[in-house]
Amino acid sequence: MNTTTPKPLINKVALVTGGSRSIGAAIAKRLAADGAAVALTYSASPDKADEVVRAIEVAGGRALAIRADAGDAAAVKASVQNGADLRPAGHPGQQRRHRDRETRG
Repeated sequence: MNTTTPKPLINKVALVTGGSRSIGAAIAKRLAADGAAVALTYSASPDKADEVVRAIEVAGGRALAIRADAGDAAAVKASVQNGADLRPAGHPGQQRRHRDRETRG
């Protein structure tokens, strides 16, 4: 990440459904480059999701891959809750949770 450019999404968390491949991966990386911590969901590509997370982290960002079916409302809700763990320490509503990376509805 280029540290000389403004980061309008600093201290924000973004959730990208389908963020392990193609457009979703590009969106996740761009949000991270703009300063957001990124939670991304995937359903069948854990290796690709891990690649996106590693790319974000190597560039100095924060990311989390969550297995969730975007067609399952309960799984998406759980993804939002898990993604909230990426909020900065001390952020209002910050909670620490122990959870499995896999989210099922």
